[in-house]
Amino acid sequence: MSLTESTKGILKRFDEKEEVIFEVNYENGIKEGEAFFYDSDGHLRTKGFYLHDKPTGTWSTYLYTPKPKLYEELSYLGQGLVRYKKTETKGMGFVEGFFLNEMAHGEWKKYNYYGELESSRSFRKGNYHGPVKIYKNNAVIIEGQFAYGDSTGNCVNFPKNRPFKS
Repeated sequence: MSLTESTKGILKRFDEKEEVIFEVNYENGIKEGEAFFYDSDGHLRTKGFYLHDKPTGTWSTYLYTPKPKLYEELSYLGQGLVRYKKTETKGMGFVEGFFLNEMAHGEWKKYNYYGELESSRSFRKGNYHGPVKIYKNNAVIIEGQFAYGDSTGNCVNFPKNRPFKS
């Protein structure tokens, strides 16, 4: 099916079992408004919103284990900047950070089940860039520095206070 400028309304796509796999609203041939994507069991997997054919606002993805649980959120902030938050399925901690033009950018943090910070890492254009810290019991135990993906020298292991080459 090809879309034309006159395409308007909700477009639904079905799988071979005739289950809906997505519903997207179109105005004048472009995605505009709510969008829903479903898994093979018919559960809502992802929901979000399009504005002028581009994702906008917060998009949410769910896991069913067996109850629905928010798994991942993408918040489109404009000019290529996206805030990202993902819940880990095993330890039930979470990771949060930013993408700029689809590459990791700025500070990313990882938290454990109890909400305690486990690590913080800085990125630029998808590469480590800036400080990298590993935490245990809310204290820094390893710290290093990167520039454009490469270590700038020694990392420090604080419990033993011995530097080691990364």
